[in-house]
Amino acid sequence: MMRRRCSGVLLHVTSLPSRFGIGDLGPEAHRFVDFLSDSGQTLWQMLPINPTSAGAADSPYSCTSAFAGNWMLISPELLVTKGLLKPDELDEAPRFPAQSVDYARARDCKNRLVDLACRRRRDKLGTEFDIFCANQADWLDDYAAFEAISLNRKSQPWYRWPEELRDLHHPRARKMLEHLKEEIELVKVRQHLFFDQWHSLRRHCDARGIQLFGDIPIYIAHDTADAWAKPGLFLLDEKGRMEVVSGVPATSFNPEGQKWGMPLYDWRAHAAEGYKWWINRLRHNLEMFDWVRIDHFLGLVDYWAIPRKSKSALEGSWHRGPREDFFNAVYRHLPCLPIVAEDLGLVTPDARQLMDRYSLQGMRVLVDGFNEEPGGSYFLPHNHVENCMVYTSTHDTHTVIGWYSTAGADQKRRMAAYFGHRPHKTDLAWDFIRMAMSSVGVGAMVQMQDLLSLGEDARMNRPGLPEGNWKWRMKPNAITAAISRRLGELTSTYGRV
Repeated sequence: MMRRRCSGVLLHVTSLPSRFGIGDLGPEAHRFVDFLSDSGQTLWQMLPINPTSAGAADSPYSCTSAFAGNWMLISPELLVTKGLLKPDELDEAPRFPAQSVDYARARDCKNRLVDLACRRRRDKLGTEFDIFCANQADWLDDYAAFEAISLNRKSQPWYRWPEELRDLHHPRARKMLEHLKEEIELVKVRQHLFFDQWHSLRRHCDARGIQLFGDIPIYIAHDTADAWAKPGLFLLDEKGRMEVVSGVPATSFNPEGQKWGMPLYDWRAHAAEGYKWWINRLRHNLEMFDWVRIDHFLGLVDYWAIPRKSKSALEGSWHRGPREDFFNAVYRHLPCLPIVAEDLGLVTPDARQLMDRYSLQGMRVLVDGFNEEPGGSYFLPHNHVENCMVYTSTHDTHTVIGWYSTAGADQKRRMAAYFGHRPHKTDLAWDFIRMAMSSVGVGAMVQMQDLLSLGEDARMNRPGLPEGNWKWRMKPNAITAAISRRLGELTSTYGRV
């Protein structure tokens, strides 16, 4: 667990300002770190940074690899400083909307620039690249092969490839990879550029006293390098098709449940190899981040399996997850795990016991605090415990102002009773920020949209809606000196500097 009170800001990299249509690891990311440091913050939390796909609406929770970096986050401006792009080549980028990501156009623009840089970099590869490839070979070789074949097959999902290509070790698959050597190398160069920029950002964070806080989705998409290269670790049939899919049953928030459609793990197969894949995944993330959140922590305790052909999540059934066996194996290899468990929504007593046993921090989200009478609300500060992370809101909820705009009369009455007055809407987000900072919880996280007092149109994700998510971007120069000063004062007042 965290040992001292701290605070930070939740902002995904894609939401940073950028002239290339999507936030990236370049100058704006470095300026954001400076803002965090200047305002007394300790943590920058972001969503998963693995490669996304247009087929999954570019959700960061449905990636094509559990290990690779999202090449769309590569900064063209930093490529210029490396001599891999010319300044005038950046001028060819089209105009993009300032407050949202147009993924299709941004992908085309970034792909052209990054591919050009990769081909130039490929002409002068050296020891640094060889070391990178050797150190990351456990995942990089499979990912590069997967991407090369996928591109050759016009992005057709791997489980629809010919039988010989579905098996990485089939002689015809190996022969095809021999013909795709150049494409495979370019995929690796692209990853090398991503991680070079990532480590530059980490060094800047270290210099400014900022820790990076990442996110690990418990499930990965079906069309991934991991499922293709290691199908035996997932509940798939002999043709690579899913037998059952992931999701959650009905709750008071989701009476129809949710069918996520991602493959479930074959936990017996994972246990038989000592949870090697998961240990490597956690180790890889902890080399990139100082802290990580495990999304849908419940799935490590019990998981909801829905028959693939079922139309409703309600037709699923509960199955026992790996529980202590998983964590005992992980802790033998990674004894000091800086993990936050996403324990929102449906959480069972067994999950709580597991969190307590391993001292894992949970989450308390303030905008969910007034859905019931405050005296019994798990989410409000008088019921918080020290070993938790407190959030004003998250990417899956309303922003504070958005919540207020949609709240009913009973919710607003409860809020007014809790505050002892009815806050003015223009200052409401800052009242929630003060409430998070004042909590006994060791960590307080403010979503960037709340710092900017933005409403429902700035919401990052609406669970259950397949389109229109993950697009919000912060305007250039949105962070003012007044915001930095006010945040710093609250941070100091409540002992989180």
